[in-house]
Amino acid sequence: MKRSFWKKGALTAGAAFVLVTTAASPASAHWLYEDIDGVPWAQESLINTSQMHVIDGVSEKTFDPDAKVTGIQFVKMAVMANDPSYEPDLGGYAAWYGAYWNQAQAKIGLVDEAFRNTMLDPASRLDIVRIVSKLIRPEWRFKSVPDEEAVALCVKEGILQGRAEGDLALDAPITRAEAAVLIDRVMEKTGKYGQRFDKPVVGVEAGAFVLNGLRLGQKAEDVSALLGTPFLKGQDELDGDDAEEYKNFYVAYYEGKTSGIMYKAVEEKLQSGEVELPGVAVFKGFGSTYYYLEPSEEILMVKDRNTYLGFADGNFYFHVDNGGIQPYNEAARQLSGLFGKNRNK
Repeated sequence: MKRSFWKKGALTAGAAFVLVTTAASPASAHWLYEDIDGVPWAQESLINTSQMHVIDGVSEKTFDPDAKVTGIQFVKMAVMANDPSYEPDLGGYAAWYGAYWNQAQAKIGLVDEAFRNTMLDPASRLDIVRIVSKLIRPEWRFKSVPDEEAVALCVKEGILQGRAEGDLALDAPITRAEAAVLIDRVMEKTGKYGQRFDKPVVGVEAGAFVLNGLRLGQKAEDVSALLGTPFLKGQDELDGDDAEEYKNFYVAYYEGKTSGIMYKAVEEKLQSGEVELPGVAVFKGFGSTYYYLEPSEEILMVKDRNTYLGFADGNFYFHVDNGGIQPYNEAARQLSGLFGKNRNK
């Protein structure tokens, strides 16, 4: 049984299995946030940490890269970098940061009680180094570590670099862009990313789409063999089966096999409809580009900041028949008149 790619309203609202809205490719970082052109050195890190849900924007479209980071804000980032699957119980605390503070101080030993006195102030680069050193060297947790040792470790491991001419600027406040770079390096160093795919690569093999080695109908163990261990498991709202989340991918399952795949980025040529794939009809509409394979009824859709792979259903055919989705290449023009207004999928 094929499971639909869409849920009600999906052609205008997004894909059926979307639980997150995240990042674009490094070459198209403006799709992620509108205000990060001035920090090209941090864009890839902003994308990576956003894909892992470790550092959020201040709004859906803005990151505010030059804003100072308070101590407790970095504590939250560090807690999530330590375990991206961590889900805080925010209801049990008066302040938004209560659960993160308890996790960092009492559970995993990244900060001590004295840190509480200044945690609402802008954090210095030295404050951050003290925390980061314990992320990359767990045996230092719940201990007092000399600053010179913490700094030396972060420099040696390539986590901390100077701002200019080797000046580590330890007393200077850290910005959100700098924090993203440090956290990104930590997560790479500690192996949180698993297999990385820094851009979507699409092909057609045996009449089916292949997205960075993934295809519909794969078993979960085959997906994990390719991507590594998922950092978050959930319940898919459409299928009711397990779903798994990786750095670049969100994968939904039905009856133990992949029914929907989301790559958490886009590629400009794929989004524009200019990628030519054998036997693939290209359509456009509702701000989306659709690559359609008739034999398997698979659709690869590029919309906003994500690339989706799933099965078509009556919603897609209805909007093609009624002009909401228009053919873009010759293969699509040949097909669009054959769907039929009464096609039932």
